[in-house]
Formats: sequence, structure tokens, C-alpha cells
Amino acid sequence: MTIYAQVVGGLANQVFIYAAALALAGEGCEHHVKCDTSWLDAYGEGSGVTARKFELELLEAHRGRPPSGLVSCGHNQMPEHYDPSQDYLLKGYFQDLKYWHPWIRELLRSRIPHISHTKWENTVAIQVRRGDYANSPGTKAFHGLMGLDYFVEAAKILRDIPGIQAAVFSDEPDWCREYLIPSLPIPARVQSSVIEYPWQDIAGMANCRYHIISNSTFGWLGAYLAAESNGVIYPKVWFAGGASAPPIFLPEWVSL
Repeated sequence: MTIYAQVVGGLANQVFIYAAALALAGEGCEHHVKCDTSWLDAYGEGSGVTARKFELELLEAHRGRPPSGLVSCGHNQMPEHYDPSQDYLLKGYFQDLKYWHPWIRELLRSRIPHISHTKWENTVAIQVRRGDYANSPGTKAFHGLMGLDYFVEAAKILRDIPGIQAAVFSDEPDWCREYLIPSLPIPARVQSSVIEYPWQDIAGMANCRYHIISNSTFGWLGAYLAAESNGVIYPKVWFAGGASAPPIFLPEWVSL
């Protein structure tokens, strides 16, 4: 039995799809999961879609192409009647907490270097997604772009915590240095750039005690993988186009 997961999008989107395949395979059976990278291979420069690379080697995920003729279960669909002797092909984004069993979260944490069980005390990770959200008209129209006011208002919620400071993670660190950091009501520094070291930034965010995230699954992943979080703030409007936000937020997280 092999579960083929067609991975699409950037790092966090790939992780969501991989997590759903792990959930279907079951604990201890992750070797039955293969990542189909045909979508990533097909899109690149000139395709109109942001070029992406396979990001899951760090998680010890393996690639594999599904056999010809294997039909998917449907977009974002699991098999109706699971038979462990059969092969399956999963296609979709699978952005839903129901697939994130505790063992999957711990498996991922164990495979990401530099994630610690201790916290950067009194540090809030601020994840600023810009990149194609800011520079691609079609992407911006669908996803939207969080403005300075969102991050400033979110930081105000945390500013009375003694010794609070911010570590900023962004794909546009220069923009953050010029515009965001001078506007924040708390001391802040740019921690690193997600373009060069994405998994390092996931680990850095996971090691913070508080989180302010953009409307981005990359920030979600950093907050969700934290061993213990004292507060996560996320945008109430996740998609600019009016689509409903995916069911990925924990009840104790705060929307703004």
C-alpha cells in the first residue's frame, strides 16, 4: 500500500498535504507515504504561477510518482472506505485541523532542527508575508495583504507584558526594517529571511512564546509547532476575496 500525496504550493502548503497523507497512513506507517512532485515540476518561470521547490526532505519525506491510471479520491477528499491494501492518490490542500493528530505534530517537531522545548522568553514572533502577496496583482486580489495597522494593533495587545520584544520573520526584511519596526509599540528586530532559510524561520517562530501571524500558512505552521504558546493573534479576514478561512485555528487563538 502506498499513499501518494500531490504536493503543491510553498513549504507550509506542502506540509498540510503531507500531514493529511500521514493521517491516512496512520502512526508508524509514514514510510507508506510518497510525495508526488509533478505539480511543482510543471510550474515555474513563465507559467504565471509562483515557482516552488520540494521542501519536505527535512521531514524525511520521500518522493514518488503514482502509477499511471491511479485516480485521486477527489479534491480535498479522503477515500470513503479505506483499504490498507490499496494505493491512493490525494490531491488538494487539506487545510483542516482534523488531520493534525498529536503524533503528527510531534513527528514534525522531532525532525525540524533547532526546535526547542524551551521558549524565547517574552518574545513575540511577528510573521510578515509580502512577496507575491504584495507584488503579484492576482495573488494580492485573492489573498490580500496585511497592512502596518494590523501588526501595530496586534502588538498593542501584548505591549504591557514585562520585557516583551519582537522577532520579525519576513520574506521582505528590508521593508520591515524601514516601515514596520519603527511603527511598532515594542522593541523589535528582524530575525532572518524566509527566502533563504525557511525551515530555520519555522523553528525560530516555534521557539517564541507569542505569535502575530499574517494571513499565511507559513506563519500558522510556526505558531502551531510551538511547544507551548501563550498567545497567537491571526487576521480575522484570511482571504481578501471573501472566501471563508480554513478550519485551522485553535479555539484559544485570537482573531483581529
